[in-house]
Amino acid sequence: MQTQHPMINDFTNAEFEEYRGLITELLADCKTVIDTHGPQGAWTPASPERPAQAAEAMTVLADLSRALNGTRTGLRRLDNRVRLRLKDQAAQP
Repeated sequence: MQTQHPMINDFTNAEFEEYRGLITELLADCKTVIDTHGPQGAWTPASPERPAQAAEAMTVLADLSRALNGTRTGLRRLDNRVRLRLKDQAAQP
């Protein structure tokens, strides 16, 4: 049987700071992508050719996806640590 996901109140202060850090890192990564590919707030492809624009767009999406996946992985690990801590605490007499 799988244990339920921890609620945010189940996180210690240190765990919640790690949670916040992961989200902060995600936003910083997204800002880097924006600064690289759309510094004026809109994407302006480097090439006028559609195939090159499509390739460039895929790079933007890959950069964003990589950032999001890294954050999801970190949040999943944190969630699992909290879940294990709660399970251990519940098992103690």
